[in-house]
Amino acid sequence: MFSDGFAKIVRSQLITRREAEVQRNTTCLNVIAVLGTLLMCGCGWGANSSDTASYRMIPLVPDPDGEKHCSQDQKWCVQLAQDADTGGVMVSVIRDGKPGRERTLAYDILTDADSFGATDREVWPFLITDSDRSADVLVGVISTVNVGYSGGGTEAHFLDVIRLDAGDGPSLSTNPVVLSVPIGAVKMIRACFSEADIQKRRDVCHDEYRFAADIRLSHHGVVGLPEIEYASRATAFPATASLDQDSTQLPSLRDEDLVERVDERCSFDRIFRFDVANGRYEPDVRLPDCDDYLMP
Repeated sequence: MFSDGFAKIVRSQLITRREAEVQRNTTCLNVIAVLGTLLMCGCGWGANSSDTASYRMIPLVPDPDGEKHCSQDQKWCVQLAQDADTGGVMVSVIRDGKPGRERTLAYDILTDADSFGATDREVWPFLITDSDRSADVLVGVISTVNVGYSGGGTEAHFLDVIRLDAGDGPSLSTNPVVLSVPIGAVKMIRACFSEADIQKRRDVCHDEYRFAADIRLSHHGVVGLPEIEYASRATAFPATASLDQDSTQLPSLRDEDLVERVDERCSFDRIFRFDVANGRYEPDVRLPDCDDYLMP
């Protein structure tokens, strides 16, 4: 999560906007409560819980003991633990209260977020499974990157979806990670350094960049693992904000600038299909480079 100082800056900025009656059309992420990312808004990363072929996406919520995430009926639970021997992450799936499939993941096969200083890992609050209880299950690990800098900071979330083999006991696949995608980010950059800047910026003293992705099962019937729909939305605020420009050198903000601008390049829809040959999900069209939103 953001540091306390960074959170205060964000809250102050939000209060300033309300006082200025700045209208912003945003939608809270539907897993804010699960992830604790109280300041991130945009498109949610969620689930379509209806059956797709025979697969379905089951929501998971934190168990009262705080050690695992479970379905509402408690039939499925997912737990993360650090492996003391390897330093990796052990992912365990508990079915009907009994330990079942598990896998220890070395950090080097998880998302590249590690190279940017991932500070936390959490259970993705969904589990994908077939109605056939002997089928493989897909679970996820969310890695979070937090970087603070003068007057601002970056927080980004990356998802690794993991395939655990059918049957009880350890998974034997070489690399169980079948999909790695970004699912959310917020970047704030200070833009006021004097009273003159504050007036020029209309009390909007941060440029904000947001990226959020929604994950669902495709409605199309498929053989094997289900198709996955991935939809992203990227925005900048104010509308004139650009990571390629020094905002202090831009003209004074106008009323029409005090809105979010949608970045069409990084707002896109994709279908991911499982490629048996390489054991991973592949998009129908290559994803654009959106690292400006995601990396420090």
